[in-house]
Amino acid sequence: MKNLLICLLIFGSTITQQSTLQGQNPQSLFQKGLIQEEGEGNLKAAIDIYNAIVNDNSIDRALRAKALLHVGICHEKLGNQNARTSYQKLISEYSDQKDIALQGREKLRGLTKTNAKSKKEGVVASRVLSTSDDVYSISPNGRYISIIDWDKIALVVKDLKTSKVTEITNTGTWKDPVEFPDKSVFSNDGERLAYFWYKGNNTELHIVNRDGSNNQIIYTGENESTPWPVAWSSDDKSILAIIHDKKISNSLYKVVLVSVLNGSLTVLKNIESKGCSCELAISPNNDYIVYSQNRKDNPNQNDIYILSLDGKTDKKIVSQASNDKDPVWMSDGKSIVFLSDRFGTNDLWKLNIENGSPVGNAERIKVNIGDRTEIFSLTSEKDLFYQVPNSRNDVFYYDMNNPSSGPKKISDKSEIRNHDPIWSKDDKYILYNTVPEFDSNLGFELKYVIYNTETGEYSNFNPRIYGHPNRYRTEYSPEGGSLLVHGKTTSDGQGIFTIDLATGAKNPIKVRNGLLNELYLTGGRHTFSKDGSNIYYMTHDKKQIVKIDVDSKEESVIHTDEDEILNFKVSNDDSQIAIVYFFKDNRGIDIYSLKNGEKKRIVDVDAKSILAILSWTSDDKYLYFQEGINSRAVNKIMKVSLDNKELQQVISFKDIIPGVVTSVRINRSGDKLVFSSRLGAGAEIWKLEGLFND
Repeated sequence: MKNLLICLLIFGSTITQQSTLQGQNPQSLFQKGLIQEEGEGNLKAAIDIYNAIVNDNSIDRALRAKALLHVGICHEKLGNQNARTSYQKLISEYSDQKDIALQGREKLRGLTKTNAKSKKEGVVASRVLSTSDDVYSISPNGRYISIIDWDKIALVVKDLKTSKVTEITNTGTWKDPVEFPDKSVFSNDGERLAYFWYKGNNTELHIVNRDGSNNQIIYTGENESTPWPVAWSSDDKSILAIIHDKKISNSLYKVVLVSVLNGSLTVLKNIESKGCSCELAISPNNDYIVYSQNRKDNPNQNDIYILSLDGKTDKKIVSQASNDKDPVWMSDGKSIVFLSDRFGTNDLWKLNIENGSPVGNAERIKVNIGDRTEIFSLTSEKDLFYQVPNSRNDVFYYDMNNPSSGPKKISDKSEIRNHDPIWSKDDKYILYNTVPEFDSNLGFELKYVIYNTETGEYSNFNPRIYGHPNRYRTEYSPEGGSLLVHGKTTSDGQGIFTIDLATGAKNPIKVRNGLLNELYLTGGRHTFSKDGSNIYYMTHDKKQIVKIDVDSKEESVIHTDEDEILNFKVSNDDSQIAIVYFFKDNRGIDIYSLKNGEKKRIVDVDAKSILAILSWTSDDKYLYFQEGINSRAVNKIMKVSLDNKELQQVISFKDIIPGVVTSVRINRSGDKLVFSSRLGAGAEIWKLEGLFND
């Protein structure tokens, strides 16, 4: 009876697995596997999907081989021995699929080398967390991790042993005055957190218990004048911090100790630098600080220094023509560990320290820990925690008249962040942002790639303007010769510019001078009128829409609202505005008449959905809009009629591409899309055990 029951269960499982394949395109099923693997980080669910493909003999062998390769990759990520079995099966049973089998051999070879090294050294690397949120600190015992949950706008602590999440703050809001948490760091006993808090134009340094109780403000300042917490002293009586008060100087960084008892400051050092990475660590006996600082001859590289708390020692201890960064102390205070790319890969190094001076040469102890890796800490158990980015954004072109061709990736694979594509008004060009370089005083440098849809050729455009590539979307002018950009320059201040695509000349439309780090002038969603003679923008309080003449700069308010506007689009004939609100219980799209002030609701959606208006059709009879879980996670595009409110789904992205679609634009004829999509959660937190065992 028991054997019969087992057979029935196995048979039932097989039937269920086969039924999931019926009616589904195998390629679409594979894409769903990729979504689980790379988008959601749900490796076990991905393995189930891939195995369903592998076990279906009716599916093309090339796709089955590819699915088996990914079964091995998922098992390898999970750190189990089934990865070896999967790769061996791929090599033996799919030798006719030469390219895929070759990848399997390479994976198996790499697995063999890793296992041999692990057995020899007793080193174990394991992933402890995959998240799209910001991770800031690991507790000294390696059990707790502090995270900013941006959906809740809250600082939370996650127990890595039980997965329990404790909410530390709950008052974050994007309503003015905006409030949100930032950098946080655990005390040495692991019982408290110090964290930075933005509150309108003011900032605060808080101390709170790990369970969220006894929240205290120990320092209050204006803008960036509040100390930014980096580490606690070993006796937990002081907090090592950085102050970068741009009102005093864009290039001055103060290294300070903040008293936990009364919030008093002790300035340890002033650092003059164009851009300070300012990675700091305090020694276990509280007598020395190691820190990294940008090289004057190459701001993209860092050297490592040591500073005594009594001020008698302050010198460079690691100086190479390389990027040396992220110094942390070993628990005995006799050496530091840091990252360096001096041999071409991002390696882990160790340097002995005695009486504030290096002893001997640095020793490379771990080769190629991964590009863009950041060290968090060495725990009391000598486990090394570090962060590795695991996402990339790409730009895709999709012809809805030819869905069988699928989305075509047009972004360069050498760049990992490509986003916010837009169409030129004649649909000939697609422009998108590439990975921006960050300047601590100016922000992100906006760099563009322009893709010719007719020839497939690329060109680069760098207007030397800084801004926020996600918050303020660029737009082509109607004649196609210039761009509308919200940004800032060192000479013209910040605000709205038009930029000539041929010459790069900037025409300030609505700008103000002053500190470049202050809040931006307008609320976003700037757009040209149909003839390009006017520009519409939203005021910073998000309650007024203003029209400004490009030539005369004369302004007129065309709409004032009681609620904060998320985005808007003015109709082509300038007679109506479509509006979606930022904070609204009844989510949907409203249409306002600029002729008589009448308002009507044309779309209602679930309270969990966030909408954004994409465009009006040329006859102003329909609206295209996107719908998703937030403004940067688009699920689908819809089309609605203004006359009868009839809804039509244009596209569901889950049917055509894995990952998360972060921004989308539709062309004038409504038959082609350009969008950016992100694969991966954002970052992975890894733990390296056994590397420092005696």
